[in-house]
Amino acid sequence: MGKRRIVGAGAALLLTLAGLLFPLAPSASATGSGVIPTFTSLALAPPSIGWGYWYGENVSAIVSPADSVTAIVATPALVIQQTNPCVGHGTGSGSSCWQDGYVNPPPNTGAKAIKYKIQMTATYGGITVHSKTLVLTVSGRPPPTVSAFTAAPSAVASSGGTESFSAVVKSYGTSSCVFTSSPVIAGLPFTFDCSNNDGSFPTTWSYPVPANTSKKAAKYKFSLSVVGSQTVKATPITLTEPAPGGQSGGGLATALAMGQGHACAIVTGGAVDCWGLNSNGQLGNGNTTNSSTPVAVTGLSGATAIAAGEDHTCALLAGGTVDCWGSNSSGQLGDSMSTDSSTPVPVSGLSGATALAASVTNSCALLAGGTVDCWGSNSNGQLGNGNATNSSIPVAVTGLRGATAIAAGQGHVCAVVTGGTVQCLGANYYGQLGNGSTTDSWTPVAVSGLNGVTALAAGYDSTCALLAAGNADCWGWNQLGALGSGSTTDSSTPVAVSGLTGASSISSYGYSACSLEQGQVSCWGFFGNGAFGPSTAPVMVSGLDTPTAVAVGQADACALVSGAVNCWGPNYYGELGNGTTTASWTPVAVSGLT
Repeated sequence: MGKRRIVGAGAALLLTLAGLLFPLAPSASATGSGVIPTFTSLALAPPSIGWGYWYGENVSAIVSPADSVTAIVATPALVIQQTNPCVGHGTGSGSSCWQDGYVNPPPNTGAKAIKYKIQMTATYGGITVHSKTLVLTVSGRPPPTVSAFTAAPSAVASSGGTESFSAVVKSYGTSSCVFTSSPVIAGLPFTFDCSNNDGSFPTTWSYPVPANTSKKAAKYKFSLSVVGSQTVKATPITLTEPAPGGQSGGGLATALAMGQGHACAIVTGGAVDCWGLNSNGQLGNGNTTNSSTPVAVTGLSGATAIAAGEDHTCALLAGGTVDCWGSNSSGQLGDSMSTDSSTPVPVSGLSGATALAASVTNSCALLAGGTVDCWGSNSNGQLGNGNATNSSIPVAVTGLRGATAIAAGQGHVCAVVTGGTVQCLGANYYGQLGNGSTTDSWTPVAVSGLNGVTALAAGYDSTCALLAAGNADCWGWNQLGALGSGSTTDSSTPVAVSGLTGASSISSYGYSACSLEQGQVSCWGFFGNGAFGPSTAPVMVSGLDTPTAVAVGQADACALVSGAVNCWGPNYYGELGNGTTTASWTPVAVSGLT
């Protein structure tokens, strides 16, 4: 057979494929002139720019033919300003012209650089040609900076006030400043415009700080953030606003005292901090709100000794004067009044004091000459001035000379006198005067058979004496074991505290007593056995690391340990000072006293 011819659809398909694989050059009739535009000296100046406003980046090239229709395109799209189009600059192949224009990138508000693809196009005779791609880089916006964030004044009064704030902000364009506090003050966060700052001058603003109505110091942490391409934060400012009664100074404690439901400590610098029950202002901070953490006694400094009664407190000051605060129902503040005071008041006419004692509703001071002045309740003649009338100013205890230490109970007063003997006066219905009887005495009587005494402590209706050998004798009411004698039998003469040796100090209040001996504390009486109830003999308190002093309250006790204070007991009013009212029968640290 001869060769077959390709006809019909098959031939058409082959022709189509051939056209795709081997396209013909455009003919003059298809393209007009058939001339393909070209570009030389293509340039972008500059090829990279900063983040801020720019008013045109120059794109230029020599284009041929000169009468090509040119344009500039950008990806992403930009505003184009074509200033020198080639139309009208000669015609035909071989002609050329200088073409330039401008692209206008907007400011880069982000932190990352942005890249734009720039091309020039030329169209001639129906043929459009794109130049090679040029890249324009717009740098990322720098993060803002903030420094020198300050507040004035640097401390806030307890009544509050307007604080002036200042910061040096370098914003790099549009930025906002966000000002806030912790805890949050009403109206915060506060946002304001801080755009276009170059850091050459500070940004300033003011904001009110509210009055402190709490029972303890308030601390405000103020923060400033600058929100720009990134968010940056200034170093926060902390301002302290004292409580109305003053901010607790904290620091090292040097002496302790406890009352019915409150405790106090002398701290570094001679200030006094108190905590617990405050029903009569016995914390001394200007109000009557209980506090489970220490608060500073208002305006008190230079304290050298402290004593606490049921609901009042007294401090001996460096000059030998005495200030008292709290309940004054019987004149126990000694200021010639009978009005309670939640801040310290001076004891009228008293000077030359060297030691203090306080009990339920009366107070006493040992004077430099060995005499004793007392004030307050006198229902049992315990003031020693020959009557049973209360006194709101100090009166001298008649017949008492050569005193070296004092203690005050609910209705009686005792003093160590020269030679180490003890004399007592006042109530004696349980034998608390120690003279072998139960008859009250308005004048001092000698405690039977006692000598070598170095210190005293008095509970409600009992008295204890620390002896030079380190043992102790007690006398008076004993139904809950306050005498520590191993029994619950009252005694009108001294009996030995069972098993106590090597004691260096002794404290008593209510129906309990504690002693410091050989780096440990032992207690007896009402809470002597902690959560297990009364103890008729000393029980060692565990969990105290070499205490140096101890103070007893009605149902709690505190110990001084290397400048810190540890307390234990039922904690009815926050008298353990640890920020709670939860009972603890093992010592817990008082907040802020370290």
